[in-house]
Amino acid sequence: MHNGVTTMSEDLAAALEDVPRPPDPWRWPRRLLMVCALGAAIAFLVVSLQKSPESASRPGAVTDPAVVRSVPEPGAHVLRQTSVGVELLPGYDGELTIDGVAIPEDQLDGAVGPGNPSYDPKLGIRPNNRNRVFFTPGPDKAIDRYLTGEVHVTARFWNIADGRSASRTVSWAFFVN
Repeated sequence: MHNGVTTMSEDLAAALEDVPRPPDPWRWPRRLLMVCALGAAIAFLVVSLQKSPESASRPGAVTDPAVVRSVPEPGAHVLRQTSVGVELLPGYDGELTIDGVAIPEDQLDGAVGPGNPSYDPKLGIRPNNRNRVFFTPGPDKAIDRYLTGEVHVTARFWNIADGRSASRTVSWAFFVN
């Protein structure tokens, strides 16, 4: 309104304010789409938290407190020459059985035999890595390569101070492609 006179656009705007608007045909579908998207986001968050590597509730999880980690992760898909084993807390030692084959201690990764200059019979053949119990398949070893499919691992371990008689086991499986 200019000096008491209304303009045509102001009259038209005032007239349109009184006209009822037609219902928005997309109002409810839009709301439903937003609710579905929010529900999908929440479901994705819940599933991703359940499958996180830190989750101890995953199937086949190695959950003994003396086991720092198992390699490969339970259910993982790996190659035929992958290292397999467990890392234990310091002060623990262990042994592996893979698909029913007991792995000799002298074939575990880091073992040093009597022919090695750093070998000390008082310390044994794994003096520096008792808490790392790993095996890598290869020629002239108990297992030269893993067969395709599911591979089962059992790690038997014990606190060195308590001895083998106080051993515990953890088991898991992984897949070889």
